[in-house]
Amino acid sequence: MSHCSNSLAPARSFGPVCSPLQTTSSLTQMFSMLDTAAEQMMVHKDFRAAFETCDTGLESCANMEQEDSRCGDVKAGFCILGIQALAELNQWHGVFSWVHQQYEYQEEIPAKIMQMCILLYSKVGEPAAMQEAARVWLHCPSNSRAAGFRTVAELYLLHVLVPLGHRDEAVDLIAGSVMRKLEAMLRFLYRKALMVGSGSFPLRRVFLAAVLLYMLSLRMDPALPSSFMWISKLLKLLRQMWTAMFAPYYQALTQKQ
Repeated sequence: MSHCSNSLAPARSFGPVCSPLQTTSSLTQMFSMLDTAAEQMMVHKDFRAAFETCDTGLESCANMEQEDSRCGDVKAGFCILGIQALAELNQWHGVFSWVHQQYEYQEEIPAKIMQMCILLYSKVGEPAAMQEAARVWLHCPSNSRAAGFRTVAELYLLHVLVPLGHRDEAVDLIAGSVMRKLEAMLRFLYRKALMVGSGSFPLRRVFLAAVLLYMLSLRMDPALPSSFMWISKLLKLLRQMWTAMFAPYYQALTQKQ
């Protein structure tokens, strides 16, 4: 199930609202359970018990996650430990389906958990298991602002698309990311140009910086034949941006003269 929009979802009810004191008490109990699960896994190596503790803790989170935002962090902690426990129990087949049960929509899964799932399925030789889920997650606009978005994209590229030989999608992922960064940089420099005024803005340095940024982002050697396509795309993009962004600037200068 996919849910990714800018509209507000209808509120869900999980029973009677607890008082602040009850909520604090419940959170304290869940933090204690999280510590217990970590101890069961790291100290006692009792992975089954650790997973069961996480499962129980997640059930408690589901009943109060609308009441305290801190429960989201605890929920993510239970999921992370649960993933590790299932991996140790060699029950990795059901890891992502179990995670998906904890979050109503795939797009709502935290970036850190997506990263763990991609790495896990890659390690066991099943990268295709995460292809659709990762693609949906990455295409959700709200996730593009998440702190771990770039890492998820890199892992998806290196551990899913490349092993599966999906070259076209890999190229599109790289080009879409680089183009957005380059466009944002040029727009920033254009605004600086308007503020600085005529005659003092080093446009040659702007384009040199753009080319260097583009090549460094792709770790590209301009001497290689395979780089010609990328350089051609860059030149085309720069021409388009010059027309759309810098032409009005020079028209204004011409009118002043």
